[in-house]
Amino acid sequence: MSELGMTEDGLKQTVKDALVEVLEERRDILRDVIEEVLEEFEMIEDYKEVRKSDGLRRRPVFAMSEGEA
Repeated sequence: MSELGMTEDGLKQTVKDALVEVLEERRDILRDVIEEVLEEFEMIEDYKEVRKSDGLRRRPVFAMSEGEA
């Protein structure tokens, strides 16, 4: 394999510098991504709460409806 003339540490630093530059120039992108992740996390937590509370309420109703059939 041919050598590119860049060390692994040099490549890491170049990638870090590029990311910092992008984030400084386009902070709105990072803000949007973080906002979406937090909204999805909140939705997942809400879903878990509904499932937990819905499961407690549904079992007795389901049992009663089985007896009526």
